[in-house]
Amino acid sequence: MRGDADMALALADTVYQAYTGTGDFDGRQIENTRALASVYPNAVQLVTLAESDIQSIADLAGKRVSVGAPGSGTELNARALLEANGVSYEDFTPQRLNFNETADAIRDGDIDAGFWSVGPPTSSILNLAATRDIRLISLTDEEIANAQEAEAVFAPYELAAGMYDGMDEAVQTIGIPNVLVVNSDMDEELAYQLTQRLFESTDELIAVHPAANDTTI
Repeated sequence: MRGDADMALALADTVYQAYTGTGDFDGRQIENTRALASVYPNAVQLVTLAESDIQSIADLAGKRVSVGAPGSGTELNARALLEANGVSYEDFTPQRLNFNETADAIRDGDIDAGFWSVGPPTSSILNLAATRDIRLISLTDEEIANAQEAEAVFAPYELAAGMYDGMDEAVQTIGIPNVLVVNSDMDEELAYQLTQRLFESTDELIAVHPAANDTTI
């Protein structure tokens, strides 16, 4: 951390790689990174049309799949989840689209499925579900365990039934915490005050986005 910013909100797997000098941060370890709090989790959401024959991540073979924008947290999470379960980009045709582009491409039939890694519910999926019948793909216990073994910061996460139109049952997936990070030089009293303010203001955060319901001490 060069000190160009005082705080940042970043996915825990990215922060972990930076702190340990692994993955995308191989050879450029950032040891002066500190976490103030885990704010809310991103949920990996794999979406397809209800009429699709895709029922699992194994069924992505031979399909056209959006894995997220290049270098995004979505792509990082999707790749880790897939590779932990024996699926590579060579098994399907990857498309690197942002959230809105992914939703539009699924709606128009240009791709078969798409990944989102973001705090749910997600506006682009909500809009897609309002125009087309969709299905969210649930992960098995084994697939979640494989992902956790590959990435220490992954955790089981349940998308509640009714979160999106037509979603009659809960969907099991993985969540990745968003971490509020600072430089290790930050004054300890300031760090305390920021953390206190965060957890005393969760009602205000929930009013902005329901993902903040997961912002808990």
